[in-house]
Amino acid sequence: PPRSTLFPYTTLFRSHLEQNGHAGGTPVVAAGPFFYNGGFAFEARGGQRRTALGPGAVAVAEQNVIVSGPAGIRALRPVEKTTKDRRGEAITVLDHDQAWSIDGIAGGTAVVVAGKSIVVSHNNSVRAVDLESKSVTWSTEVDGVAYGLAVAEGCLFVSTDAGSIYCFAGEAVSAPAVYKWAAADAPYGD
Repeated sequence: PPRSTLFPYTTLFRSHLEQNGHAGGTPVVAAGPFFYNGGFAFEARGGQRRTALGPGAVAVAEQNVIVSGPAGIRALRPVEKTTKDRRGEAITVLDHDQAWSIDGIAGGTAVVVAGKSIVVSHNNSVRAVDLESKSVTWSTEVDGVAYGLAVAEGCLFVSTDAGSIYCFAGEAVSAPAVYKWAAADAPYGD
């Protein structure tokens, strides 16, 4: 397989969407023996689809995989399970057990874990949930669907489909700064 000059890795596998029931087309998250995409868990070493997670966004917190969906937030723990193959022989497979769940906190658009908080978005709503108490500690609304969440330097960044990027921080301000840039006539050149 070809090697990249930027990353000295070879291709281990390529997972085709058609072979996985048209799953995919969403951000990919990798953790331990799995990668997660399109509502499914796949084995990281071979690409085999293993577990249906359902709709929602995925992040990683300590030993758990966090799935934020329209009905709530679930924490899944990767485990090995013994099952039978098609011939009835015992085999060990990778799977997930539910560690905990929080119902009624709609998410599914995006999720990020920051310290002891999970931040979820659902349409134009953004909420922070404390990992220990499992309760909402902060919420706000933004203009547009909050598709991007990131945390850096103690700030929460939220990007929306309306073209806005918000920066939320713990410090109080009298009025938030608003920056507007003029659109370029030819943003990609002549």
